[in-house]
Amino acid sequence: MSFRVLHVLESWSFNAGSPAISLQGLLNELNRRGVSAEVQCGKDLTATAGGDALHAADVIHLYGNNHSVRKAAALVAKAGKPFLVSPLGGWSDESASGSGLWARIQGLFHHGRSLHRAASVLTLNHCELEDLRSRNVHAKIMHMPYGNSFGDDERYGVKGERFDDDLRSGVDASGRIILMLGPLNPSSGCVAVLRAVAELGPTADGWNVVLAGADPGNFRAKLQAAALRKGATGRVHFADAPDVETQRKLLSRASVVISAASRIQFDPSILSAVAARVPVAATRLTAPDELAEVITVCDPTREGIRRSIASLLTMSDEERTKRAERAFETARRTLDWSKLADSYAALYKETARASVRG
Repeated sequence: MSFRVLHVLESWSFNAGSPAISLQGLLNELNRRGVSAEVQCGKDLTATAGGDALHAADVIHLYGNNHSVRKAAALVAKAGKPFLVSPLGGWSDESASGSGLWARIQGLFHHGRSLHRAASVLTLNHCELEDLRSRNVHAKIMHMPYGNSFGDDERYGVKGERFDDDLRSGVDASGRIILMLGPLNPSSGCVAVLRAVAELGPTADGWNVVLAGADPGNFRAKLQAAALRKGATGRVHFADAPDVETQRKLLSRASVVISAASRIQFDPSILSAVAARVPVAATRLTAPDELAEVITVCDPTREGIRRSIASLLTMSDEERTKRAERAFETARRTLDWSKLADSYAALYKETARASVRG
């Protein structure tokens, strides 16, 4: 009988910004190692009261901190199943920080009591690790890299498909593209990116910004109004909720990918861009530690973001290409799921053994 791990996350959609984009590679590698890896969305798990998937699992791995995942955690804890949590920045939100009674009440509902019964909490980078340890949110917090597939013939976990520079993304943008992939919201840093490009003046001539992602809060309207005021409507373009194929095409057109989040969060666009050999600039809140020396990392400030974008835009095409190749080779050695899966499998099995001993 094989060892079973159930992975639970908010959604198994491959929308821009979804952790599912990268997670498929881990599932494939675990299955190759004889660890049966299955996926359920939080709402589906709770709708069936766990069902066969929960009861057959030896360990459950929860991702994120949205309402459906917190409800799933309560169900898992009630069933007495050992589980781990990868908050992916969800425990580091502003609403979970601070001090005083109100902050503690917010933190209680923000994290959910059941999530704190996890065997361990896995962080995506040192910023999340230090933040959670400084607030003593859990007894066992450890860094476990979140990987991707970086094989020569593997992009977005789809084997045998290569990026084609002739593909059209459907975005009406000429010239070179600065791409942001992910939901449009204030914490994404898209405002800081637009300001930076405007402030760079002639340095940014010939460059266009493409913001590609879902817009649940109608933030796009505010960005369009700001672009209009700055006279930059011809340089700012949008792709609404791009599917996997559109994301792939956008990456094939991009000259630079920016991850400018102002809070700790997992941003799969960094790994997708590195896999596509596109140069990346990211704030230290989203940047994987393993890539800190091969991508452009900055502070999550207006000036930090402006400088990081300027550094990439002023490079020659050859310099950007070399930098992207160096990042790809580093990621393939350190963040490919084929290199990480053994550690994950060992952690899952130790978690199950510890639960039996306890």
